[in-house]
Amino acid sequence: MKKRVIILCLFFSCWLFPQESFSETTLPNEPGTYPVKTSYVEDGKELQKIIYVTVKSEDTVIVGDVAIDAKDFLMTVDQAKRLTAKQAINYSEAKAWSTIDGSEKVITTVDLSSIRPETGVYQAAFSTNEGVTKIVNVTVDEPLLGNRELNNYQNKFVSSSWRFLLTLGFLLVLILLTPLVIVLFSSRNIVQVINELIEIFSK
Repeated sequence: MKKRVIILCLFFSCWLFPQESFSETTLPNEPGTYPVKTSYVEDGKELQKIIYVTVKSEDTVIVGDVAIDAKDFLMTVDQAKRLTAKQAINYSEAKAWSTIDGSEKVITTVDLSSIRPETGVYQAAFSTNEGVTKIVNVTVDEPLLGNRELNNYQNKFVSSSWRFLLTLGFLLVLILLTPLVIVLFSSRNIVQVINELIEIFSK
């Protein structure tokens, strides 16, 4: 019985006083619902209470106690050919949450049916299970030398793919060379191995 009482006390203390809280002057700029610690005086005593404050942008849609936010984004024709729902969420920085306690809501539907792999402005729709929808504009264009914003979108995601491939290749080479190095160092004198390596690379 005592264990149950302790667990219940811990549960309600965590619920009333979350570990991460903000003051009214330190709220994040990013859209979301955040716990804010406030102080007030009652019967001559200073008390504290956690309230939840919602920060919204011009891109935020709130219906009832569900909010969703997503930004317009740019992409190249080549990117539009293989655009996935996950990529669209990343490009638009789409997210949804509860305005009651800031908990995350899942974006269950991403409608990309109107987007074509040719230059133009299209629309993408993001929806939650509660039916709250945010529609954004998707600009598809070819990368131009002077179009820094579009090139940044392209370089950001293409370069990350190359970094992944290079890292994977390096790991594979390391895995293949490790047994060889172990055999060399275990079967011969270390100085002899080093001298042989120097002779190989000096040729």
